[in-house]
Amino acid sequence: MTGKVFAVVIGVVVILILIMALPAIPDAVESFRTDTLTQSYTLATGASNNGSVALSNNLWNSDIAYISRVASTLATDNSVASTYTAASRSVLVTGLAANTTRTLTIDYRTAGLEENTAADTGITLLPGIVVGMVIIIPLIVVAGLLLGRR
Repeated sequence: MTGKVFAVVIGVVVILILIMALPAIPDAVESFRTDTLTQSYTLATGASNNGSVALSNNLWNSDIAYISRVASTLATDNSVASTYTAASRSVLVTGLAANTTRTLTIDYRTAGLEENTAADTGITLLPGIVVGMVIIIPLIVVAGLLLGRR
């Protein structure tokens, strides 16, 4: 009987650990699948307060939210990434001082596993595997307890 109790306790502990880790897994998977790039661009503005720069790599998921920083060498600039056009990889930066030239530094996320599609595919399965373990481990423990009572 002690072995069965020990198996149940271990099963419960494993389930609790998996449940506690589950919320962090999607962020960890995304971090593994992406790289953060920092690139600088010289940009001159005319009469408007915006300008476009072309990123050297595709923005992750073509989502402007993956641009974490747009910094300007001009203190008068309040630079913000406004839109992203995937076809040209261009980012529209707004909040720039008119009629001046500055250097913009942009930090953004891009695909990090493009050359290793197997790793990219494998890591995307991780959240599903963990959820499956949360479901399967209790079933195995219960089945073992029920079948062991004969």
